[in-house]
Amino acid sequence: MQLNMKLVYIALGCLLLSGGILVSVWAQAPQQAQIAFTSKRDGNYEIYVMDADGNNQRNLTNNPAGDMDPAWSPDGQMIAFDSDRDSPGIYIMDADGNNPRNLTNNPAGDWGPAWSPDGQMIAFVSNRDGNYEIYVMDADGNKQRNLTNNPAMDMDPAWSPDGKTIAFSSYRDSDWKIYVMDADGNNQRRLTNNPSQDAWPSWFDPAYAQSVSSAGKLTTMWGKIKQNSE
Repeated sequence: MQLNMKLVYIALGCLLLSGGILVSVWAQAPQQAQIAFTSKRDGNYEIYVMDADGNNQRNLTNNPAGDMDPAWSPDGQMIAFDSDRDSPGIYIMDADGNNPRNLTNNPAGDWGPAWSPDGQMIAFVSNRDGNYEIYVMDADGNKQRNLTNNPAMDMDPAWSPDGKTIAFSSYRDSDWKIYVMDADGNNQRRLTNNPSQDAWPSWFDPAYAQSVSSAGKLTTMWGKIKQNSE
């Protein structure tokens, strides 16, 4: 039995009758990984995607405007990015580059989209109120609201794996430091207190690592069961 590695889920249906016990084993097959990135190789900033080994590089946006900062939706179906095309703002498109649409539609600069783990919201940076702040909106662009509202610059939002907290970089201490806040903007507090600059926070998700590990174990289990049943 060969696994199709391009499928997100594969049911490994093995029905074994052993001692009157019916056993059914399911496993999640690894999805073929892709990497989205920004490139100016064609004379303009565009969003490209490639396989995890660097093969199959292709342009998704192909627009005379600048397109940057790609961010995958958690389900891998869409990519958010910022663009200065006809109406600058945060855009989303299908994973193959089709159906691009502007979510923010604001004349100010909006950039740096970050999806919430459940895919329901997108955090981003905007200077629409005269200062660089962290905003959040629904994944369809509705309910855009300011989370930080501080005279200093706040940037680089990063969601915690459970979606309850957002880490970000802030210049509110006359230097860049890492802060966190609740997903609604409350309880903002500084995490780093180093004389050097601290920025670009990124969360590690142990649940994702566990799911990948578990999928591998289940696939291995299937192999053992199949071998024993032959």
